[in-house]
Amino acid sequence: MKVECIRDFESLEELKDLWNELLFSSDQNCMFLTHEWISSWWKCFSEDNSLEIL
Repeated sequence: MKVECIRDFESLEELKDLWNELLFSSDQNCMFLTHEWISSWWKCFSEDNSLEIL
């Protein structure tokens, strides 16, 4: 298994299709884990914080 740390919003955006595909194929199919939710949340609440997604 390879783990990467996503630290910028552009990199997160590039993962949209893969992110949702993985989510929808899992047992954790929850709207709060969708790419759309997470990216919208980040846009609204990030302020001066740093993004770190594993």
